[in-house]
Amino acid sequence: KTLQGIENGTRIATVDEIIELKKKIKVENIKKEKYSKYERFLAHQGDGDVTIASIIIILLAGSLLKKKKLIKICKNAIVSVIASGILVNLIKYIVSRLRPDVNMLPYQFFSWASWFNGNESINPFHSSSASFPSGHAIVSVAVASSFYFGYKKKMIRSFAFILAVILSGSRIYGTRHWLSDIISAGFLGVLVAKTIYEINKKKINL
Repeated sequence: KTLQGIENGTRIATVDEIIELKKKIKVENIKKEKYSKYERFLAHQGDGDVTIASIIIILLAGSLLKKKKLIKICKNAIVSVIASGILVNLIKYIVSRLRPDVNMLPYQFFSWASWFNGNESINPFHSSSASFPSGHAIVSVAVASSFYFGYKKKMIRSFAFILAVILSGSRIYGTRHWLSDIISAGFLGVLVAKTIYEINKKKINL
């Protein structure tokens, strides 16, 4: 049976259709709840503090195993996360693009004039309200790039970037970012990590 015409009110649903609709809504709610748990988990992995904590754990493991190169790369990754955080927040404040879960218009920006006139509903100084570029994506890519530039092994490089893609992609699927937010953040993440790597390249390769 088709459910066409019920949603726009052109006809009344039958008892069977109402039962079917309820089942459909229940399934959609379960799927949404499951995804929201996964998305929240992935979002936390891309947080700056969680990322740095994870890198510190790897760094400590490297110290115990006396892996000098791993220690140096972890230090580079931490610096890249900090530099990325500063850069991304600066751009967020300047651009102030609305997130897709707030407004589905990709070119909608904060009204600075309205905020200055006392409209507290949108605060451009809260980076959590701004979409461009993605903080999670820039951090994830910066860390992945730090390991990519530091190691030549394909397995390590592939794992680092697969993880970065998963974390970044979850932000689009969760309607927290536009695709352009992720792409631009990825570019900036690589740029930051590459800059840090070039500065410390001789130390890493000793």
